[in-house]
Formats: sequence, C-alpha cells, structure tokens
Amino acid sequence: MKTQRAQPDEVSDRQRTAGYQPTDVPPLPVLYVGLGLFAGVLLVGAITAGFVFLHARQPAPPALEPMEAQPLRSSSPPLQVFEPADRAAVEARADALLHRREWVDRPAGRVRIPIDEAMRLLASQGWPDKEDAP
Repeated sequence: MKTQRAQPDEVSDRQRTAGYQPTDVPPLPVLYVGLGLFAGVLLVGAITAGFVFLHARQPAPPALEPMEAQPLRSSSPPLQVFEPADRAAVEARADALLHRREWVDRPAGRVRIPIDEAMRLLASQGWPDKEDAP
C-alpha cells in the first residue's frame, strides 16, 4: 500500500505549527478503553475475592464414617515398581511350589510331590485311566 504525501498547499495551519501530521486516532477514546479494561480487571478481582470469602465461611464437612475413611482399593493389579525383584519373587514361589511335598486333600488322598518325582512316576507307571484316578 502506497501512502501519499500532502501537497504543501493542502497542509493545514495546525499541521504546520505542530511540525508533523497529527494522527487520525484521538487520544480520549483510547484512554476510555484503557480505563474500561482496568475497571473490568478490578471487577473480576472483586468477584473472585467475594467467592473466596464465601467459600471460606462454609462449615467444615462432617467427619467420615469408618467405611468412608478406608482407602479405595483398585480392582486392577498394582503397577510393577521393580520388575527384576518382582519376577524373582514369583519364580521363587513357583519353584517352592514345584519342589515341596504337602497334602492338597488328605481325605481324598491327594498329595503334592516334587515335579521331578511326578515325571519319573508318570514315565514308569503311565498316565492313569479314568477308572484308576481318584
């Protein structure tokens, strides 16, 4: 966009005495807009302070019942914090379960035996038929 200069005969006396061409925007409306913005900020601050004051005056909530005071427990599994230690613990429990002897159901005659012994018995005696199974 090109701007054009005024010709010397088109310049007013006011422009000649100021030594420059005055702007098109009068300062008074700009001042009013600035004061309006400042008043708006003060109004929003006063409303916010009023809400804070009203909120502070509310009574304290009633004490929690024992059931409400218990922390909530998630149904999802907990996150792993240190995977190698968790894995080692799982493997140790599984290893202990595979290599110990204990009764599973004494009246029915079911017993847990070490895995090596169970494989050896299965290899020597074969898989039991349905009639032979307890």
